[in-house]
Amino acid sequence: MNSGVKVTEEEIKTVMNALAGAPTATTAEFANKVEKILREYKVIDGMKYDKQNYIGKSIQLYPGDTVKKYGKILNVDDLGWTIEITDVNSCNDTYTTGDVIFISHSKSFTYKIL
Repeated sequence: MNSGVKVTEEEIKTVMNALAGAPTATTAEFANKVEKILREYKVIDGMKYDKQNYIGKSIQLYPGDTVKKYGKILNVDDLGWTIEITDVNSCNDTYTTGDVIFISHSKSFTYKIL
């Protein structure tokens, strides 16, 4: 775990019991510690999701589409992806090179890291 937050075995047991549904009383400080860890490391489709690993990556947006679109990930946050379009291989009314777009996590989005 790279969060820099240290947890004890007893704290891990407390979290595991709470996740199992056992009534758990704890301090606000401990709850904030757990929240910090959980916010930094999310699990999506069984995979560790560290948003910072994606920033700066070059991608192909929606591989398999007729119009090839390429971009660079500028930011990923809890709301979605901010991407700069770096190349569009066709006339396209939706995207042009240099556009900065936002794609919400609530939308279907596929990409290929180049």
